[in-house]
Amino acid sequence: MALIAIFSYLFSSCVVYQAFAGKNSTVIKEVSIESRCESTGGFKSVNIIWKPLHKDFSNLTTYRVSYCTRGSTCVGQYQLGCTLNTSDSLQKELLQCSIIAKDLFPFQFYFKVEIQSSDGVHFISKTKACRLLTNTRCTIPQNLTATATGKKALSVTWKPPLFMGQLASYLCFKILYAPAHAKKNEILEFSTNTFHHTISDLSPYTAYTLYIQCGFADCVGGWGLLSRPVTVRTNEEAPAKAPEFRNWSISKTSRDKRDVTVVWKLPPPNTWNGVPNGFNLDFWQLSLGENGSLTPLPNSSRHLHVGDGNATKATLQGLSLFAYYQTQISMCTAEGCGPSSEPFAFPGERKPSTTPTHQPSDNIVFIWAGIVVGPIVLVAVPIGLICAWRNRQDRYVEYFDISYK
Repeated sequence: MALIAIFSYLFSSCVVYQAFAGKNSTVIKEVSIESRCESTGGFKSVNIIWKPLHKDFSNLTTYRVSYCTRGSTCVGQYQLGCTLNTSDSLQKELLQCSIIAKDLFPFQFYFKVEIQSSDGVHFISKTKACRLLTNTRCTIPQNLTATATGKKALSVTWKPPLFMGQLASYLCFKILYAPAHAKKNEILEFSTNTFHHTISDLSPYTAYTLYIQCGFADCVGGWGLLSRPVTVRTNEEAPAKAPEFRNWSISKTSRDKRDVTVVWKLPPPNTWNGVPNGFNLDFWQLSLGENGSLTPLPNSSRHLHVGDGNATKATLQGLSLFAYYQTQISMCTAEGCGPSSEPFAFPGERKPSTTPTHQPSDNIVFIWAGIVVGPIVLVAVPIGLICAWRNRQDRYVEYFDISYK
């Protein structure tokens, strides 16, 4: 009886073990399987490709691919990706099945290939990483637009690229922009879950051409094609540089007044910062000091606005004929006027003297004439008188002699 009891106990234990083992009796073996992942466009699915083992093992029944997105913490977190019956692919050199990528991160995920045999042996490959960035390119962002939001800023907006699905919020974007005349683009890369960005530190009233393309998180790869270009101009600002005076001339004079025409050269166009709509000229009279210095005469400043943005000359009217003047000029746009030029000076006419300038020289002539002619007169007059008296005496004697005879 004792032996029967012991045998019964062992038998019942074995049944319990078999019942447990029936649930967990699979033998797990790790094998080396050549495998890789290959992403389809837009991350809609990922193909897992591997080299089959049925040439070496005739009793294999099912392939299964499991994946995990938790990186090194994937223990116990693998999910079923896809399955494949070996009987349907015995003649193929490579096998594959697809995982729908709706919950895969755009960085990478981890997968392993599992193979079940008919005798209960479970073969599992080593875990491999699938880096999607190296196998897929982002599609083109849609509806790129740009709007000037200031004198030096543009607001850029776009819509998500097609076929990116839930991964759109993980994308990286690259904006390429440059002035229309430039040969090299500036590049701005950024990751964002919104679809707008502001570009600052631009040049005022400058046309910029922009493109956009997208890549994957952290901007490490997967760049797609460039979008179509968009061109927009920043807003106007006051000019950055003043015109430069070239010369001046008198256009009209009166007894004590004159009109003066000044001519200037426009600054380089890239400093206009807008469309010129006029010029401001300030001019004032200078006072000559005792030491020859010229200083502005108080309360003599006047202002002239030229309402033609293409003008290169202006006439300053009613200036004193004999005074020195200075003038400055600035260029204006709809946003205001820029800096003033360096003062430009022009002299007045020479003032005539109130004392006749010929009198001192005439007096000198008269003095010298008196000095030279005076002695001559003093000598010549007595000689002339003596000669005249002797002539008279000679005529008298001659007359007397004739009468006597």
